[in-house]
Amino acid sequence: MKAINNTIIEKLNCSESFTLRYDDGESVLWDINAPGLHVLLVAYHSMRFAGARGKWSLLYHSHTGDFFKKAYDILGRAGLTEEFAPEIWGYIRKLNKYANASSSPDVKANTNVQLFTFIQDFLENIQYKEYVSRTNKRIKDNLDAFKELLVAADSFVIRDLDGSIQIYAGYPWFSHSWCRDTFIAMPGLLLVTERYEYAKSVFSYYARHQNKEGLLPNRILSPLNKDYNTADGSLWFIEALHRFYIAAQSKDADNFVKRMTPVINKIMDRYTGPDGEIYLDDDNLVCVPAQWTWMDAAPVGRPVTPRNGKPVEIQALFYNALGIVSRFNSIAGHKKVAQKYDALRHDVRAAINDRYFPEGRGYPLDVIDGDPHFDAVRPNALFLVSLSNVADLLPRERQQAIVETVERELLTPYGLRTLAPSDCRYIGRYDTFAPMKVKDLAYHQGTVWPYLMSSYVNAKKNIMAGRGSEEINAEIKPRIDKLIHWIYTNDTLPEVFGGDEPFPAGGAVSQAWSVGAMLEIFDILNRDVNKTSNKV
Repeated sequence: MKAINNTIIEKLNCSESFTLRYDDGESVLWDINAPGLHVLLVAYHSMRFAGARGKWSLLYHSHTGDFFKKAYDILGRAGLTEEFAPEIWGYIRKLNKYANASSSPDVKANTNVQLFTFIQDFLENIQYKEYVSRTNKRIKDNLDAFKELLVAADSFVIRDLDGSIQIYAGYPWFSHSWCRDTFIAMPGLLLVTERYEYAKSVFSYYARHQNKEGLLPNRILSPLNKDYNTADGSLWFIEALHRFYIAAQSKDADNFVKRMTPVINKIMDRYTGPDGEIYLDDDNLVCVPAQWTWMDAAPVGRPVTPRNGKPVEIQALFYNALGIVSRFNSIAGHKKVAQKYDALRHDVRAAINDRYFPEGRGYPLDVIDGDPHFDAVRPNALFLVSLSNVADLLPRERQQAIVETVERELLTPYGLRTLAPSDCRYIGRYDTFAPMKVKDLAYHQGTVWPYLMSSYVNAKKNIMAGRGSEEINAEIKPRIDKLIHWIYTNDTLPEVFGGDEPFPAGGAVSQAWSVGAMLEIFDILNRDVNKTSNKV
C-alpha cells in the first residue's frame, strides 16, 4: 500500500452520517454523525451499548450489507481506492464475501464485527504513526490503550465543509460542538497530540461566534442556531488558549495569541462588568445564573443542582483568566490593560481566600451568596489547584487539604464523584435508560465523571512539585488502572459511571472530555521518557 498522505487524512476527518435501524429497518436506533470511518466504529459502540435493540440493529445491517457499503464509500471518497490500497480492499472484500455466502444471521453479524475490528486496527496504525511523526514522543506503558485513545480522540475532531475544525462532545447523542466540552477536551485531543493548526482553527471558529456581550456560545447547532447560556465556557476558552501557548512554544503561537487578544479582552469586559446575567460583585467575585455551570441538569425545568450566586469553580477560572489575559496583553504590548488585570487579580485572590473558607474550613464552600449548598463536598474546588495559572491562589496547606478531601470523599477507580456519599442528597446509581426526570436527579448528585481525573492528576502533581517524577507517577498510576482496563475492553471512555460500586458505565458511550483527560494523564506519565528520547 502507498503511504497515506495528509490530503487523505484530512478527507477522513470529513463528517459522515449513518442511521442505525432495527425492526427490519422500520425503527431508528440513532442517527450517527462522525468523521470518516469513525462513523462505523461509533455505530458499533452504540449498538453494543443499546442492549437488545443494538443487537437487532447489528443483525439488520449485517443482513443488508450496509456497513460494508459504507466502508467502501468512505474509503473511495477519501482517495483510498482499491488501486491505492489493494491490501485494505482485499481484506474487506474477503470479509464481505464470507458474510454474503452465509445464511446464518449470527455468522453475518460476527463477520461485520470483524470489519469493525479491522477498521479499529487500521486507524490505530495511522494515528500512532502520525502521533510519533508529529511529536517525536514514545509511550512506555499501556501502548495499546494509548493507541485506542488516539483513535477515540480523532473521532471527535470534525472538519466542516468550509475547512474549519470542530470538536464534538460525545456519541451517540452529543454530536454537536459544546464550548465547555470543547476547551476542556482540547488539551488532550489536540495539544498532547500537537495538532496545533487544528487547535487554532477551533479557537477561531468560536471567536467568530462571540456575541456583542463578549460571551462565547454554550452550544453551536448551526451558524444560525446557538445558545449563550454558559458561565464557564468563555473562561475555559482562555485556559485552553494558555495551554496552547505553553505547549506550542513558537513565534506562530505568539502571533496567534496576539490575534486572539481582542477576543479574550471582550470576554473579560463581560466578567468584570457590574451588571448583566454574569457580573462582578462588589466583593470582586463573579455572580452567575443557576443553570450556567457544568452542573446544569433540569429535567422538568427546575435545576437539580441549582448554583446561582458565586460557584467556586467560576472564581477559580476567573482568577486563572485574569493572570492569563494580563500575560497575553503584555505580549501584545497593552501594558496598561495588563496592569489593570494584575491589580484585580490580587483583590480576587484575597476575596476567594476570605469568603470560601469560613471559620478555618479546610474544604471550600461550593457556592456562596446564592443557592444554599451548606457543607456539600463536590469536585469543583479542585479547579482552585489544578488550572494552569493558579499556583499562587491558595496557601499550600489549603491546596493539600482540597486534594486530600477529594481523595477521601470523591475519588473512585473511574473518576470523581459529583457529591460525597456522606451527603444526604447523594444518589449513587445512574441509569442511562431511565426517564430523564429520574436519571438527571443523579447526574451531578454523586455520579462519577472520568473527565475530572485530569484535574485531579494536575492538582496532585502541583502539590507534589519538587518531588521526583517517579514518586509522582507512583501515586498516579494505581489511580487509573481500572480506566486503562476499560479502554482495553471498549476502545474509548464513556461520559459517566455510577457513584456506587461496581461503578457501572453510563451516559454517552464515548465522550470527548473523558478521552481527552486520559490522554493528558498519559502525557504526564511519559514526560520523562520523552525528555530522554528527545535528547538522544
